[in-house]
Order: sequence, then structure tokens, then C-alpha cells
Amino acid sequence: MIDDAALQTTVGAFARHAMITSPIDVKSSGLFDFGPAATYNSFDEKAVEAEARQWEGLRLVDPCTEEVFAEIPAASAADVGDAVAAAAAAVAAARAGEGWARVPVAERAAVLRRAASESDSRWRPWRRRTSPGCCWSWAASRRRSSWTISTAPPWPPRSRTAYAR
Repeated sequence: MIDDAALQTTVGAFARHAMITSPIDVKSSGLFDFGPAATYNSFDEKAVEAEARQWEGLRLVDPCTEEVFAEIPAASAADVGDAVAAAAAAVAAARAGEGWARVPVAERAAVLRRAASESDSRWRPWRRRTSPGCCWSWAASRRRSSWTISTAPPWPPRSRTAYAR
């Protein structure tokens, strides 16, 4: 584990580490930067409100048994609008000069560690074997998540003629 003090540079707590590229260093448009703590707190409040709310869900039905085995929360148009407005406010705050670069290095490291921990606890591979010839699987990583339906067994047969008579 890297010590928080080792991340600090000789310039001070608000300096960027030379080995961590900023969005400008990687030739992005420079429009996105992490906003101030007040913006993060508003995101946290919205997340708590969203979790407390009763969400309508999309039902996941096992195609082999036609049994509902899970529900996924569905966002409404208002939810999407709220998310877009919050993102626009965060970008405006970042442009105003209150950004991630001004957060002390130790605090940034703590935030990233906490985010990684949450990611690991929430995104676990999930697989359900529904019948001998049908399988639902879900896998998520830090980059993307996906659903797949396979009507073939998850293992290949030993040969193509194994079932021929």
C-alpha cells in the first residue's frame, strides 16, 4: 500500500503528482474535472434520496421456466434530467476553479480508495444456471457491465460427433 505522505510532492499538498496525468495532459477537451466537496455532498444527498425512493423495476424473466428471478430499477425521464442537471452544475463548479487539483493529496487518495472499495463490493460476478440448455449471466467490471443470454451449455462438447448415432 502506498503511504499518503509518499504521494505528496515537494511543492505542497495541492500540487499534482508528476506520475498522475491530468485530463489536460492526455489531450482531453479539459471540460471535465472533479468538482468541489460541496458538489460531491449534493451527489451524496441525491444518492441517499434515490435509494430511499421506491423504484419501478424491469422484471428479469428466466426464458426457460418463465419465472421472474430479479428486478432492475428503471430510471424515469425526470431522473435522467436530474442527473444531467447535476452533472452540468459540477462542470460549472469545476470551471470556476474549485476542482480536484485543489483537494489535498491524502484526501484524494482516501476518496479513490473508498470508491474502489465500493466498486468491489457492489460489482460481483453473478451467474444463474436456469436449465440444462440455457444460462443467464451478468458480469461487471470497473469499466462496464453486461448481460448475456446463452442457449448453449457453458462448456463445449468434447467432439462434434459425440451426440451422433
